[in-house]
Amino acid sequence: MNRQHIFNEFVKFAQKDENYYTWGKPSQVGCIEDVMAYFGISCLELETHTKIMHQNNLNRLQEFVLKGATDDQVRMLHAISTQNASIPYNTPAVSSSGRVFVSMSMNSNRDADVELIRKGIEEGIKATGNEAYFLDLDDDNEDIKDKMFEQINACKFLVADFTHHITGVYYEAGYARGIGKTVIHTCRSDDMGGLHFDINSKRAVVWDNPDDLAEKLSHRIRYMHLGE
Repeated sequence: MNRQHIFNEFVKFAQKDENYYTWGKPSQVGCIEDVMAYFGISCLELETHTKIMHQNNLNRLQEFVLKGATDDQVRMLHAISTQNASIPYNTPAVSSSGRVFVSMSMNSNRDADVELIRKGIEEGIKATGNEAYFLDLDDDNEDIKDKMFEQINACKFLVADFTHHITGVYYEAGYARGIGKTVIHTCRSDDMGGLHFDINSKRAVVWDNPDDLAEKLSHRIRYMHLGE
């Protein structure tokens, strides 16, 4: 998959889209920013010269496509560029829209370090100006499965911690990737050997303790332009 070529095709698509983005016209937010919002990439603030804003956001999107995007996201970008798919949108009406969905072991009776992992992830996300969302702490009475789909569809991006190798984490991460969401994988170093083969090939944040997790996760989020 030639990521640079696919990105180039998206640039051509963006330049031709008169409803959203044309060089030098006063349109403020266009298809570039819409794609970035769905992938969870932080856009630059609106500027007087919109052309400059679009160019700077294109640079961010290019870096993401070349270094951080999943193959599913690159394929989605190609489909958008060839007009075989429209730009998907988050679900802004959901109260937690824009938060970071966290998928991890949540059974503290089985896994004694659940709260330590939760704390490390939450602090790492908070340090980048984002807010973590934990499904098990949501007191909504809605069906848990429906709530899970709703929240992943609405989230800014997803953090999946594979420590303890919980089946649900694999499922939620896979679903998020399938709909083009950005997913960051994390795993405690002594559990890396048990990662499933189709996850083991993905670059994960490997951590040793909660403080290490928070620091490395915040670094990855900033590296991918997903936060402050």
